[in-house]
Amino acid sequence: MIKLNLLSPEEKKEARLINFIHWLAFLAIPISAFLIVFILFLLGSFFSLSIILKAQDVAILLQVNDSRTQELLQIEERIQKTNKILDQIYLKQNEMVSWTLALIEISEIMPTAARLNNFSYRKSDNSINLIGWAAERKDVLLLEESLKESSLFDQVNSPLSNVIKQENVDFSFTFKPILSR
Repeated sequence: MIKLNLLSPEEKKEARLINFIHWLAFLAIPISAFLIVFILFLLGSFFSLSIILKAQDVAILLQVNDSRTQELLQIEERIQKTNKILDQIYLKQNEMVSWTLALIEISEIMPTAARLNNFSYRKSDNSINLIGWAAERKDVLLLEESLKESSLFDQVNSPLSNVIKQENVDFSFTFKPILSR
Protein backbone atom coordinates (compact mmCIF):
# COMPACT_ATOMS: atom_id res chain seq x y z
CA MET A 1 0.00 0.00 0.00
CA ILE A 2 1.32 3.34 -1.04
CA LYS A 3 0.83 6.45 1.04
CA LEU A 4 0.89 9.74 -0.69
CA ASN A 5 1.37 12.98 1.12
CA LEU A 6 -0.73 15.47 -0.80
CA LEU A 7 -1.28 17.98 2.03
CA SER A 8 0.83 21.03 2.52
CA PRO A 9 2.59 21.53 5.88
CA GLU A 10 0.04 24.18 6.89
CA GLU A 11 -2.85 21.85 6.11
CA LYS A 12 -1.09 19.08 8.07
CA LYS A 13 -0.84 21.37 11.11
CA GLU A 14 -4.48 22.29 10.72
CA ALA A 15 -5.47 18.62 10.40
CA ARG A 16 -3.48 17.76 13.56
CA LEU A 17 -5.12 20.67 15.39
CA ILE A 18 -8.58 19.54 14.33
CA ASN A 19 -7.73 15.96 15.36
CA PHE A 20 -6.48 17.22 18.76
CA ILE A 21 -9.66 19.31 19.27
CA HIS A 22 -11.81 16.23 18.45
CA TRP A 23 -9.92 14.14 21.03
CA LEU A 24 -10.12 16.94 23.59
CA ALA A 25 -13.88 17.30 23.05
CA PHE A 26 -14.26 13.51 23.20
CA LEU A 27 -12.45 13.37 26.59
CA ALA A 28 -13.72 16.67 28.04
CA ILE A 29 -17.37 15.70 27.95
CA PRO A 30 -17.05 12.59 30.19
CA ILE A 31 -14.55 14.32 32.52
CA SER A 32 -16.88 17.32 32.86
CA ALA A 33 -19.85 15.04 33.49
CA PHE A 34 -17.84 13.18 36.16
CA LEU A 35 -16.79 16.45 37.81
CA ILE A 36 -20.36 17.75 37.80
CA VAL A 37 -21.64 14.53 39.41
CA PHE A 38 -18.80 14.61 41.98
CA ILE A 39 -19.50 18.27 42.85
CA LEU A 40 -23.22 17.53 43.22
CA PHE A 41 -22.35 14.59 45.52
CA LEU A 42 -20.10 16.83 47.64
CA LEU A 43 -22.75 19.55 47.87
CA GLY A 44 -25.36 17.00 48.91
CA SER A 45 -23.06 15.60 51.57
CA PHE A 46 -22.23 19.11 52.81
CA PHE A 47 -25.89 20.10 53.15
CA SER A 48 -26.90 16.83 54.83
CA LEU A 49 -23.99 17.11 57.32
CA SER A 50 -24.85 20.73 58.07
CA ILE A 51 -28.47 19.74 58.76
CA ILE A 52 -27.28 16.94 61.09
CA LEU A 53 -24.91 19.34 62.84
CA LYS A 54 -27.69 21.87 63.45
CA ALA A 55 -29.93 19.12 64.82
CA GLN A 56 -27.13 18.02 67.18
CA ASP A 57 -26.63 21.60 68.38
CA VAL A 58 -30.34 21.86 69.18
CA ALA A 59 -30.26 18.51 70.99
CA ILE A 60 -27.25 19.60 73.05
CA LEU A 61 -28.96 22.86 74.02
CA LEU A 62 -32.09 20.98 75.07
CA GLN A 63 -30.05 18.53 77.09
CA VAL A 64 -28.08 21.26 78.86
CA ASN A 65 -31.29 23.00 79.82
CA ASP A 66 -32.80 19.81 81.15
CA SER A 67 -33.18 19.95 84.95
CA ARG A 68 -31.73 16.49 85.46
CA THR A 69 -28.65 17.50 83.56
CA GLN A 70 -28.31 20.57 85.76
CA GLU A 71 -28.53 18.36 88.86
CA LEU A 72 -25.87 16.04 87.48
CA LEU A 73 -23.60 18.98 86.74
CA GLN A 74 -24.01 20.21 90.32
CA ILE A 75 -23.21 16.74 91.65
CA GLU A 76 -20.12 16.61 89.43
CA GLU A 77 -18.98 20.00 90.77
CA ARG A 78 -19.42 18.78 94.37
CA ILE A 79 -17.44 15.63 93.58
CA GLN A 80 -14.62 17.73 92.14
CA LYS A 81 -14.59 19.98 95.24
CA THR A 82 -14.55 16.94 97.51
CA ASN A 83 -11.68 15.43 95.53
CA LYS A 84 -9.71 18.66 95.91
CA ILE A 85 -10.30 18.61 99.67
CA LEU A 86 -9.25 14.95 99.85
CA ASP A 87 -6.09 15.74 97.88
CA GLN A 88 -5.26 18.50 100.36
CA ILE A 89 -5.85 16.14 103.29
CA TYR A 90 -3.65 13.52 101.66
CA LEU A 91 -0.83 16.06 101.19
CA LYS A 92 -1.13 17.17 104.83
CA GLN A 93 -1.01 13.56 106.02
CA ASN A 94 2.18 12.99 104.03
CA GLU A 95 3.74 16.00 105.78
CA MET A 96 2.92 14.62 109.24
CA VAL A 97 5.62 12.93 111.27
CA SER A 98 4.82 9.80 113.23
CA TRP A 99 5.86 10.55 116.80
CA THR A 100 5.00 7.14 118.20
CA LEU A 101 8.53 5.75 117.99
CA ALA A 102 10.09 8.91 119.46
CA LEU A 103 7.65 9.04 122.38
CA ILE A 104 8.10 5.33 123.12
CA GLU A 105 11.88 5.75 123.05
CA ILE A 106 11.75 8.79 125.35
CA SER A 107 9.43 7.01 127.80
CA GLU A 108 11.78 3.99 127.88
CA ILE A 109 14.96 6.00 128.51
CA MET A 110 13.39 8.45 130.98
CA PRO A 111 14.77 7.76 134.48
CA THR A 112 12.20 6.89 137.14
CA ALA A 113 13.20 9.87 139.28
CA ALA A 114 12.51 12.31 136.44
CA ARG A 115 9.43 13.61 134.75
CA LEU A 116 8.79 15.29 131.44
CA ASN A 117 6.95 18.64 131.61
CA ASN A 118 7.05 19.72 127.99
CA PHE A 119 7.67 18.07 124.62
CA SER A 120 7.72 20.42 121.62
CA TYR A 121 8.72 20.13 117.99
CA ARG A 122 9.95 23.06 115.91
CA LYS A 123 9.37 22.36 112.23
CA SER A 124 11.52 25.26 111.02
CA ASP A 125 14.76 23.61 112.12
CA ASN A 126 13.42 20.07 112.67
CA SER A 127 14.26 19.99 116.37
CA ILE A 128 12.65 18.60 119.50
CA ASN A 129 12.80 20.41 122.81
CA LEU A 130 12.32 18.44 126.06
CA ILE A 131 11.77 20.26 129.34
CA GLY A 132 11.41 18.40 132.60
CA TRP A 133 12.43 17.87 136.20
CA ALA A 134 14.76 15.34 137.79
CA ALA A 135 15.35 14.56 141.46
CA GLU A 136 19.15 14.42 141.06
CA ARG A 137 21.82 15.49 138.59
CA LYS A 138 22.79 11.85 137.89
CA ASP A 139 19.29 11.29 136.45
CA VAL A 140 19.77 14.21 134.04
CA LEU A 141 23.18 12.90 133.00
CA LEU A 142 21.73 9.41 132.52
CA LEU A 143 18.95 10.85 130.34
CA GLU A 144 21.46 12.86 128.30
CA GLU A 145 23.62 9.80 127.72
CA SER A 146 20.60 7.71 126.74
CA LEU A 147 19.43 10.36 124.26
CA LYS A 148 22.89 10.48 122.67
CA GLU A 149 23.04 6.68 122.39
CA SER A 150 19.56 6.42 120.89
CA SER A 151 19.36 5.65 117.19
CA LEU A 152 16.28 7.87 116.85
CA PHE A 153 17.92 11.14 117.95
CA ASP A 154 20.88 13.15 116.75
CA GLN A 155 22.71 16.34 117.78
CA VAL A 156 21.63 16.24 121.43
CA ASN A 157 22.34 19.62 123.06
CA SER A 158 22.29 20.05 126.83
CA PRO A 159 22.71 23.51 128.37
CA LEU A 160 25.06 24.01 131.30
CA SER A 161 22.10 24.75 133.57
CA ASN A 162 21.25 21.03 133.48
CA VAL A 163 24.28 20.15 135.65
CA ILE A 164 24.63 23.18 137.95
CA LYS A 165 22.26 21.96 140.66
CA GLN A 166 22.79 18.67 142.52
CA GLU A 167 19.10 18.11 143.42
CA ASN A 168 15.71 19.29 142.09
CA VAL A 169 17.16 19.87 138.63
CA ASP A 170 15.06 21.55 135.96
CA PHE A 171 16.49 20.25 132.69
CA SER A 172 16.05 20.92 128.99
CA PHE A 173 17.39 19.13 125.93
CA THR A 174 17.28 20.04 122.27
CA PHE A 175 17.91 17.43 119.60
CA LYS A 176 16.96 16.43 116.09
CA PRO A 177 14.78 13.41 115.40
CA ILE A 178 15.79 10.76 112.90
CA LEU A 179 12.31 9.62 112.02
CA SER A 180 11.11 8.24 108.73
CA ARG A 181 7.77 9.40 107.48
